Amino acid sequence: MKKLISLMLGLCLVTMAWAQVEEETVRITPVKKGDEPKAVMDAIHTDFPNALSTNLNFLPLKLYGEQWNVQTDGTAPASGSAFYQVNVREQNQSFKAVYDKNGKLQHSKVMIKQAELPEAVVAAISKAHPGYKIVRDVEKITSDRAGNVNVVYHVTIRKEHNLSHGIFVDPTGKILRDIHFV
Repeated sequence: MKKLISLMLGLCLVTMAWAQVEEETVRITPVKKGDEPKAVMDAIHTDFPNALSTNLNFLPLKLYGEQWNVQTDGTAPASGSAFYQVNVREQNQSFKAVYDKNGKLQHSKVMIKQAELPEAVVAAISKAHPGYKIVRDVEKITSDRAGNVNVVYHVTIRKEHNLSHGIFVDPTGKILRDIHFV
């Protein structure tokens, strides 16, 4: 009986210790009205002149790259850099964009129709995944690193029995990432 009580007490202590492991929470916080950086706001109005800006958020350095799925050159921005994420609507399209503190556009995402995909992208996906179909509109992700503008298409494909993939493809048809969904 003493062994059983000791064992139960030990399990309780281990469970309590495990439950107290710290989790890190990283939040995207809104920029307060009136505190918007002028350089960023000017850049948004230049890049999206007819757009309605729905919100501007401070993007923590920790989320930079994670939020945007593809890092084209593998380098991280300098420590302490400030980034801002904005959501804008222009005509019938919604954009997400990331600007640095100086108003330089780093990344943008826009949903495009499947028909707008370059032929090389469609051909590469068909060759790599015969029998799969593109199942919804596509994200077109544009990034600018040190003057090099890169475009990547994020496409979701599906086959029977809900076998799905998230594919990242450059405009020439080179598959950059292929993620299996379970």
